[in-house]
Amino acid sequence: MQSDTCNHVLKHDECTGCGACYNICPKDSITMQMDSEGFYYPVVNEEGCLNCGLCLKVCKNERVSTADIRKAYAVNAYDDELRKRSSSGGVFGLISSYILQNGGYVFGAGFDEHFNVRHECIDNEEELDRVLRSKYAQSSIGSVFKEIKQKLLEDSYVLFCGTPCQCKGLCNYLGKSYEKLLIIDFVCHGVPSPGIWQQYLSEFNKKPVKVNFRDKSHGWKGYYINIDFEDGSNYLRNGAEDEYIQGFLWDIYLRPSCYRCDVKDNNRYSDLTIADFWGINEVEADMNDNKGTSLVVTNTVKGENYYKECIEGNSKNISVNLKDAMKRNVSYYEKAHLTDERKCFYKLYYKGKGNKKLAGIVKNFTKPGIFGKIRRKMNYKKAHISF
Repeated sequence: MQSDTCNHVLKHDECTGCGACYNICPKDSITMQMDSEGFYYPVVNEEGCLNCGLCLKVCKNERVSTADIRKAYAVNAYDDELRKRSSSGGVFGLISSYILQNGGYVFGAGFDEHFNVRHECIDNEEELDRVLRSKYAQSSIGSVFKEIKQKLLEDSYVLFCGTPCQCKGLCNYLGKSYEKLLIIDFVCHGVPSPGIWQQYLSEFNKKPVKVNFRDKSHGWKGYYINIDFEDGSNYLRNGAEDEYIQGFLWDIYLRPSCYRCDVKDNNRYSDLTIADFWGINEVEADMNDNKGTSLVVTNTVKGENYYKECIEGNSKNISVNLKDAMKRNVSYYEKAHLTDERKCFYKLYYKGKGNKKLAGIVKNFTKPGIFGKIRRKMNYKKAHISF
């Protein structure tokens, strides 16, 4: 048995699934395999393992956060079409366009042909829409870290956008800073299970052709999930009413590591942190036009320079107090809350899989009001009965 590999030493709830170990293995002896909760974890093929310890080293590397300054801004891109296509104020699109116009590469989360969320590389603005907008399922990194390193060694500009833990994983994998690498993370509530996301999609019993988690046809503040299907039908529902979105927001099927996240507040490995500027009306009412406003935090001098170079002159923006900016963005500094509801959800999910829809199970834990509380207590008892 190989004792110095990531999946022999790392505890289950410590693994973020960042993919650094998968990318660093010199013998490709690590695969990322889905567990029973629908999350991907590294599995080492011990027959091909060199016992070199690189996977554990890159995983356990306790790098010092790169954040050295923190300035906050509210931003609305001047390009209304870009804002419409974006989840919030269009900041990611502005920066991505700048990188692409300078012959660089943008790595972000997109959908594959089955609407699994996977990181991918784009090299032209025509493909920009693929990596715009939030995706509410954990993305698979695949071999992206290797690709990024290769582009950097070719002296190309590279933009990587991912969760804070994915950014940490990339930094650990690279082992040093690169002048032409810009890293962006976002205020992360936690990552929902890819397996649960696929279960949700499958229960429509028809083939999706387009998914938008953040449709703004009814405005930014009351965003909708919008799914087009091959048969011409459409599913459009407010995020407050969609069971999958509610299960995500209630922390019911987030990755175990999200409940002990160590990359919050100023402990970041990114140059820029972006988010929806929830509460903008309380800070600067003139910017609250319900088309989407971005919050940007510059964590490094590099991030501040990029802000001035490609955001400041292409948007309506103001400098804001960081504390004021985070009043409605508590996920910036607070980790997800682990409750009994998560354990109970999965017990009911396993028990009901195949004969009870996901939406019906989720409702047991997200229905508000006194009757919802009574129902949840009843389901606690039901979930704790052995089966």
